[in-house]
Amino acid sequence: MNTKTNSLTELFRPNNPKRLRSRELSNTRLNLLKKEIQTTDHLIPLNELYQHLGTDPSTGLSSARAAQLLHFYGPNTLTPSTNYGILTQLFKSLCTGFSILIWVGAALCLIAYLIEVMNKPNPSRDNLYLGCVLVAVDLVCGLFSFVQNYRSTRIMKTFNNMLPSYAHCVRDGVLRERATHEVVKGDVVRVQAGDIVPADIRIIDSKGFKVDNSSLTGESIAVPRSNSEGNPNILESTNVAFFSTQCVEGWALGVVICTGDLTALGRVAGLAARIKPQPSPLTLHIHHFMKCVSVWALSLGVFVAVASYCLGYPLMQITVIVIGIIVANIPEGLQPTVTAALTVTAKHMMKRNCVVKNLDAIEALGACTAICSDKTGTLTENKMCVWDVWVWNTLCGVETSLGRISQVFLHSTASVGPEGAIHGDASETAILEFLFHTDDPTARRVAFPNIAEIPFNSVNKYQVSVHLDTKSSSYIVMMKGAPENIISRCSTIAMKNGESNFTDAMKKVAEEATESLANTGERVLAFADMALNTKDFPMGFEFDTEKENFPLNNLRFLGLVGLMDPPRRENIDPGRWGSGQHMLTRVCNSGLTSEMQQPTLEPRGPAQSALYDDTACNTWRGI
Repeated sequence: MNTKTNSLTELFRPNNPKRLRSRELSNTRLNLLKKEIQTTDHLIPLNELYQHLGTDPSTGLSSARAAQLLHFYGPNTLTPSTNYGILTQLFKSLCTGFSILIWVGAALCLIAYLIEVMNKPNPSRDNLYLGCVLVAVDLVCGLFSFVQNYRSTRIMKTFNNMLPSYAHCVRDGVLRERATHEVVKGDVVRVQAGDIVPADIRIIDSKGFKVDNSSLTGESIAVPRSNSEGNPNILESTNVAFFSTQCVEGWALGVVICTGDLTALGRVAGLAARIKPQPSPLTLHIHHFMKCVSVWALSLGVFVAVASYCLGYPLMQITVIVIGIIVANIPEGLQPTVTAALTVTAKHMMKRNCVVKNLDAIEALGACTAICSDKTGTLTENKMCVWDVWVWNTLCGVETSLGRISQVFLHSTASVGPEGAIHGDASETAILEFLFHTDDPTARRVAFPNIAEIPFNSVNKYQVSVHLDTKSSSYIVMMKGAPENIISRCSTIAMKNGESNFTDAMKKVAEEATESLANTGERVLAFADMALNTKDFPMGFEFDTEKENFPLNNLRFLGLVGLMDPPRRENIDPGRWGSGQHMLTRVCNSGLTSEMQQPTLEPRGPAQSALYDDTACNTWRGI
């Protein structure tokens, strides 16, 4: 069925009897990894997929069948890159680059000393001392480099904690928690808000299921996944959730179609681990310098040897003279100077939470004319927060704003876990966390339970929910979404003294406020509501979100909320070094320019202050 996938599966199988040689296997793997994923597991009908995988959506795999597949395919883990032993790493640190030339110089010094010992009763120990000094210099420099690289390797290993450790699998008809590495192809798994997807899965059933693909694609906006029709390109298919992505909303039931190295993340990791890195500029310069020094020293040595021989010097004396000339041309102080400078820089970068995997990379970073970086989670905190609130036709203090439009936070579809952790996409989580500082969202949700909901979609650009006001026994329609869509649907606006007509002039003010917030780099959401009369919508009314048998126009405009993913505090303005910055994006938004112009932002208010130091401020400032 899937020729390409099956060949790759067979190649990656640990028990493959047709083993290739190590280099041949590595090259074959790399060529297959570079090819686009070619599979039809996300396109064929589900019944055909169940038959192909030998599974059942209700009972899953049997324990015996799962054990066979685990033995055949191996554990659901990523194959680590080649890890050298400590002694091998130490040897590479001591015998690479300029160190080789120093070792040669030390060996020549010791040879010269031995020649003098053999031919003189009281030989000079200068060559012995010089040889020992060169050995000591090489050992110290090599140990510095080894310790730095070893520490970096240990830190990088901790990143494996980002991978899921447990998954909820259906085996023998029972939903149980199992270790992620035991998940096999054909397993039926359940994923809910807060879980990390344990493998590449095709969605069988779902409800409001959204995943955060930022770990795979860098895109911070949560994307919906369902059992819809797939795209020929599996990476663009909406019926597949990928390994290591996080479920931020809803739940889904899916069948595993790829595990371990065959997942989308596994392919990315495989390419990163198996592509041979290019030597750094420092390494190239040192190699070039070594060649020049070696050619000059040898040429000068040969010239002196020929001249000395013509002048009638003894052969042993000529040898000692030539060795001395060659050693004298070796700049012994270069290696410790370079190593010390790079080590100091590495320690300085570590204080800024930057891990240096290789000392040579420091010089390469300084030689860069352009550095390409993902924005979300790298330059920013990857944690959205409420940055500004616009209500009553003005930006106002947080205490009053919450009192005025606290009901808008019922719109948040984020959920609170048993340990207090908030699960949901970035925007929903930010809204709910904001309410936690001055109110009890759980109690408010009990007082206004959700009756019906129209999920957000890219066409309408709004989300609607219907809530029951338990105090007045009436229903409330609440809407949030893109300001341009919400403003056009409103006929009144909530003001300080009550409700007023939402005139064209006031709508223009709201639109200008939206543009002003967007120009500061904020993601702006608008909120509106409508209290339904009990005559047309009595208790027990059946709300149909498909036919939309309730009003979605002539709403009351409540206000705007500006959200922002703040830049990391350790970000440094490249303009301080005369460098520029550029952004490559498919989004046309003036707010992106503001984000580029503000590499660091100070926290302003409770939500933002808690993001940085877990202590809430007492004041809130607007723009």
